Amino acid sequence: MSSLQLRPTTPITTPRRLAIRGVKSLPVAGYTHRWNPSALSLLDGAGVYQLPDLIGTTHMTVANTAPTLGTEADGRRYLVNAAADRLTTATDVMDLAVCTIAVVAKVDTVPTGVGLFVGSVAPNVTVGVNAGKFYGGAGTSIPTLATNTVPHVFIFTANGASSAMSVDGTEWTGNAGTNHLTEVLLFGGDNTNVIRGRIYDVIVYPTALTAAQRALLAAHLRSENGI
Repeated sequence: MSSLQLRPTTPITTPRRLAIRGVKSLPVAGYTHRWNPSALSLLDGAGVYQLPDLIGTTHMTVANTAPTLGTEADGRRYLVNAAADRLTTATDVMDLAVCTIAVVAKVDTVPTGVGLFVGSVAPNVTVGVNAGKFYGGAGTSIPTLATNTVPHVFIFTANGASSAMSVDGTEWTGNAGTNHLTEVLLFGGDNTNVIRGRIYDVIVYPTALTAAQRALLAAHLRSENGI
């Protein structure tokens, strides 16, 4: 007697999800916050209403309209913001006087006087664009190379007169002024000036990284992101 085999009359399909690329640990320990879109399992084109904090519990949530998720050919995932798309932390994430923020990002347009990441009380810019240059800090800022539309690794250490801004491992030093970095961290600019770009990784250290540590972190992030 032959066994009875049941076959569905129509194929069973499930939505195809993109593979999630692993988020690698960093060579410089001590970071207290990290937001990386590669940890998301959403489909490309989805609006991102929350970007989880992979280390702490301070997630980024939508501040206006949701940025969308995309994937590069090599599997890296990113958030792209346009128009008024913005994400923000609900609580403070950085120290007022001393801290370091590392950002892997590209700017799709080159505006003037816009922060890629800002706080909510001026002077408040941590990484931004002004007068045709990237810069770190506020008050007396540290301008770096001319702005362009390719990916970069930005590492900004706020430490008063001993501050530094690293772009792809090349450093500029100076006095970054008094940065209100205890305020919330906002990706995409303020209410009136919105920067268009892509974010691949954001890391916050509650300390001033040394030049050697910044160089090590920059080399790792550049290698990981093909920069």
